[in-house]
Amino acid sequence: MGCGSGGYGGSGLTRYYGAFCDTTTQTASLTTAAYPMKLNTTEIADGVSIASGSRITVANTGIYNVQFSAQMDKTTGASAVVDIWLQYTGTNVPRTNTQVTINGSQAKTVAAWNFLLPIVANDYVELMWRTNDVDARILYQTSSVSPTRPEIPSVIVTVQQV
Repeated sequence: MGCGSGGYGGSGLTRYYGAFCDTTTQTASLTTAAYPMKLNTTEIADGVSIASGSRITVANTGIYNVQFSAQMDKTTGASAVVDIWLQYTGTNVPRTNTQVTINGSQAKTVAAWNFLLPIVANDYVELMWRTNDVDARILYQTSSVSPTRPEIPSVIVTVQQV
């Protein structure tokens, strides 16, 4: 188990969950485009899945807590601004955008927060991002120095029905 995990509610009712991550560095080729955050690994899931590489899909209608972290960095130059927001079945969710600033070349910033929202069975949500500088990216890292430690996914997402 690596990206996080979900669980069952104490009331005896099944609570659906999923833990996902991505093991690639995600880049933007344009500053005028929005990109979905990719998720290529399912760590554990029951009733929540990933479709089309980025769509967090639920099998059961309910209220879900969608939590994420993304390791942002910049390859060259001065600072960059990255917007991160939520889409529900392809439509921007109002009041979900936040801007993160990456200050300088090789600087790292972790964006991490959560959204609590109703999701209808078979609908999906996506984490979207956009940058004002194509040298900004969402970084995946392996560990090649001692002591040995786990790799750093570019994005980690956990989803839990509440």
